[in-house]
Amino acid sequence: MSDRPLHQDLVLLQEEILWYKKALEFAGIGVYKWERQKDQWHWSDKVYEIRAFGKDPQYANPVDFYDRVHPDDRAMLLAAELDCKSGIAALNVEYRFLWPSGELRWHRELANMLYDGHGQPALMCGVVIDITQEKQRMAQLALIAQTDPLTGLANRAAFDRWLDDHIPQTPDPHHAVVLAFIDLNGFKAVNDRFGHAAGDQILRQVAAGLRAHCAKQWLVARLGGDEFAVLAPTPTATLEVQRERLQQTLVTVFTQMAQEASEWAVGAAIGLSCYPRDATAAQSLLSQADAAMYAAKRTGQRIAVCDSPR
Repeated sequence: MSDRPLHQDLVLLQEEILWYKKALEFAGIGVYKWERQKDQWHWSDKVYEIRAFGKDPQYANPVDFYDRVHPDDRAMLLAAELDCKSGIAALNVEYRFLWPSGELRWHRELANMLYDGHGQPALMCGVVIDITQEKQRMAQLALIAQTDPLTGLANRAAFDRWLDDHIPQTPDPHHAVVLAFIDLNGFKAVNDRFGHAAGDQILRQVAAGLRAHCAKQWLVARLGGDEFAVLAPTPTATLEVQRERLQQTLVTVFTQMAQEASEWAVGAAIGLSCYPRDATAAQSLLSQADAAMYAAKRTGQRIAVCDSPR
């Protein structure tokens, strides 16, 4: 047995507890427990802070907390908590939470059950972490991964994903899509004569023109080099109207560019294909638009539009 006085052991224990509390505070981690026998919650100060609740010593069962969980996440959180309380599975969830200010935050919650001497679930111990900044960084990285750095348009990966999402495996009689595949005419000559900086400027001007004139619900993408694409979803009943609208929009964009760009003027070979009229699979629809674009290029016109051959 140690000869060290008991009060020294208590001092050391208090110091250790303080270190743990400080470490949790610095890490932004709140801790809580739920006592099964009393059906009672206990939150640390940090949990109150993370959840933006005023601390109330009498407020042992903060049921109002669930009212501030995003409605789409509430059932998932409650089910996960019930599984943890029943000893079925540890709790590991992420959910959205509404602060009184109206700001929507993201929280991660992890917990597990402790068992009594009879092997029955007795005490759930858990932690809460605000992961809003982490989610924002992930969203920014996801956006960067789907964005063409030169033009700010969607890149090829984003376009392929969007195309797959909008072309169902089973044809939908109520859903249609018009796809435009665009290749610039005269771009290589301008790039060779005036340099890559001029070429980059033209690509940015094309992107700006497409953004300004295309409908908000259309996806505009740079596929690579001087190739662009526009995807326009529409109800099947208005397919021809949407096809005509997209064609006129693109002709307007490149006509205006030709009028404003003088010696930097470029044109466009535009190929159109329609789902489900021309193809019922994503890559087939793209291939049809590509073939139509080459047909437009063979006309020799500065601005030419061709439909997918039928």
